[in-house]
Amino acid sequence: MKQYETLVPPASHWSLRVRRGVQMTLTDIEGDANVGMVFYNPENLLERYNAPDSLKANTRLN
Repeated sequence: MKQYETLVPPASHWSLRVRRGVQMTLTDIEGDANVGMVFYNPENLLERYNAPDSLKANTRLN
């Protein structure tokens, strides 16, 4: 499995195109950090990940 690794400095931003099915692992190497993430479909920018909607849909399926 090919692995991509990058170090993002504090108070900065970074972007990457990620293919469907890829697993991401975020590691806080210094401690006391947080992250904000936004996911968009590059072929349709109106389609984006919305955690509350995903959680609601998941509850309806169970």
